[in-house]
Amino acid sequence: MRIAERDIFLKDGTKCRLRSPEEEDAGAALAFLDDVSRSPFLLAEPWERRDTVENERKFIRAFLLDEGGAMIGAFAEDGALAGLASVRRVRDSAKLRHRAELGVSVAEGMRRRGLGFLLMRAAEDWAKKAGFEQLELSVFAANFAARALYGKCGFEIWGARKRAFRLSSGGYDDEILMGKFLTRSGK
Repeated sequence: MRIAERDIFLKDGTKCRLRSPEEEDAGAALAFLDDVSRSPFLLAEPWERRDTVENERKFIRAFLLDEGGAMIGAFAEDGALAGLASVRRVRDSAKLRHRAELGVSVAEGMRRRGLGFLLMRAAEDWAKKAGFEQLELSVFAANFAARALYGKCGFEIWGARKRAFRLSSGGYDDEILMGKFLTRSGK
């Protein structure tokens, strides 16, 4: 589903446009994925990504057609994708339709400027308007910066999965499950 476009300003005054990525943005999305895939905290390894423009177009198209999900891109003035948030219904069954999963990534050069916080707020606003009652996410236990951001946005730790992530180094990391109720009936 598409979101309403709007401009945002980061802590340093940088202007970005929040909007849904379109199929024509597939090249910018791949460049963004190249950048963020260097992080050890992404679920997919670099070789597991959608590595063609056509595959990325299909992925974007599916999100645009999904009534239970939205992708929110933060585009810099030069057209580069600076950050990305996605919200997607957990499942379509009646017992789970009230829940949505949230994912957020920010390009390396755009971090620590407030973009992650603004993307989180935009995703939460969309989820509320879409009628979701709670947002959920998971994060690597060792990703302290992301955990601090999520806490700042009102997410609480709801649990953990031990050794959920097998690292390319051979070690493991736990998965921290976090959530936030969007309606008063949640607590």
